[in-house]
Amino acid sequence: MTATFQAFRFELDPNNAVRSALAGHAGAARFAFNWGRALVVARLAQAGRLAERALAEGASAREAEALARTVVVPWTLPALRKEWNQAKHAVAPWWAQNSKEAYNSGLDGLARALDGWSKSRRGERHGPTVGFPRRKRHHARRSFRVTTGAFGVVDGRHVRLPRIGVIR
Repeated sequence: MTATFQAFRFELDPNNAVRSALAGHAGAARFAFNWGRALVVARLAQAGRLAERALAEGASAREAEALARTVVVPWTLPALRKEWNQAKHAVAPWWAQNSKEAYNSGLDGLARALDGWSKSRRGERHGPTVGFPRRKRHHARRSFRVTTGAFGVVDGRHVRLPRIGVIR
């Protein structure tokens, strides 16, 4: 038995209110990506400082590495989601204005980028070497994905997106 996957790509013709909501969702995805990246960078730096301190205090390289591994670095999508759900009220008090799909889209992009970077460093990825994920800038390509929730084709001319509604 094989699974069937189906995807759709639409050109949207939004009015100004919907255009603003779409931009908000794309901004939320960018914010979640950049927030998660900053968290990963901070945790990696924390692990590095712990290892350096342990080496300075006379620990062996193996002991220092084991101590550095005690720092939890959220690398996968579930780990990033868990960290986001714990911190979203403090870092983004406006989070409820957008669909959870927007934030999930940004975190998913980050998890994929981190996975690609780590596989590239280990030599498990085909193709050119991939660098560490960069911050997403405000005026770059703005996008987000919707994978769950109340979305779909309404009729031949309209689609429904969560928290945004029906769009032509």
